[in-house]
Amino acid sequence: MSQFQFEGVVDFFNDTGGYGWISNEVLDEDVFFHMQDIGGPDLAEGQQVSFEYEESEKGPRVTNIERLSNPDDLDAEGDER
Repeated sequence: MSQFQFEGVVDFFNDTGGYGWISNEVLDEDVFFHMQDIGGPDLAEGQQVSFEYEESEKGPRVTNIERLSNPDDLDAEGDER
C-alpha cells in the first residue's frame, strides 16, 4: 500500500453515522473518511485538516486525520472568521 500526505477541507460530516468527505485541490474527487480515523472529537464542515490517503484492497482510504483549524474559528457557513 502506498500512502500520500494531503491537506484538505471537510465538505461533509455526519456525526450520527460517524463518516464524512474531505476535498482537496490535488485529488479529483472528495475522499471518504470514518470516525475511527479522526482520533478525537467530531470534525466540522469547513474545517481544515491534513490526512494520509492510501490505496487499500477495498479502494481509496483516508487515515491519520489531523485538525489544522479549530471548529470554533468557523462561521455558520463553515468559513474561517
